[in-house]
Amino acid sequence: MGETEHDTLTLVQRLVDMGGHSHMFCFFPEKGSLMDHLPATPRDQWRRVQLARYLIDYRGVRVEHMRFDDQGRLADYGIPKSEMDKVIDEGVAFRTSGCPGKVREDISACDRPYGDSPPSNIASYPFQPVDVDIRKIRHQLGLEKAGEVHVEGEEFEVG
Repeated sequence: MGETEHDTLTLVQRLVDMGGHSHMFCFFPEKGSLMDHLPATPRDQWRRVQLARYLIDYRGVRVEHMRFDDQGRLADYGIPKSEMDKVIDEGVAFRTSGCPGKVREDISACDRPYGDSPPSNIASYPFQPVDVDIRKIRHQLGLEKAGEVHVEGEEFEVG
């Protein structure tokens, strides 16, 4: 909607500093809505913000430890790659958020199916992402693991 990733994540940090948590959805211009003329949030941008929001809200990472480029895009999450890989592989950072969790604080009880995207291009997963979903998320983040290749919309492990 015009704010930079830095702007958004600075607000997330302020909320955490005040004792709260943030909950987000990806802008999705539904046909026939008053905002259907606006572009959807690019998946790479959404994934960076989802991951960083989760790190700030639930892993104690501070926005001040992250680096941003001159256009306000995330360039570094401020944690070691091994730790980031674990968070990405767990998949929780990419799930829907907004309702107090029943099982864990960081897993929302809300599972609004596809409330911010079509099922063909999931923005916020209303279920636990499985391996193929994690590979797609990594591709959208530009962070494929060694041994993964991307071919025409599909990810395959090499063997």
